[in-house]
Amino acid sequence: MITAYPEPVDPVIADLVAHLNECAKARFYIKLENADGGSGFYCHAPALAAAKRQARAHLPKYPSWETATVWSVHRMLSFERLATIQKRK
Repeated sequence: MITAYPEPVDPVIADLVAHLNECAKARFYIKLENADGGSGFYCHAPALAAAKRQARAHLPKYPSWETATVWSVHRMLSFERLATIQKRK
């Protein structure tokens, strides 16, 4: 768990610490890519199948992304690629 000491009075710092702790709890990271760049988000799915479903659902919702890659993460420190999903044309 990430903590700020002393306890932050700035709400931006408090929100940042809370967000980092949520990311550290995630089991998967979904990397979104196209020819011009990329983005991604931490996924709290309980299993790989659910993370892949979430990645597949994300592609049609945001047409600019062409590929979604599901990575296994452990406390934001180690990453292992598990699946790559291409957008259907």
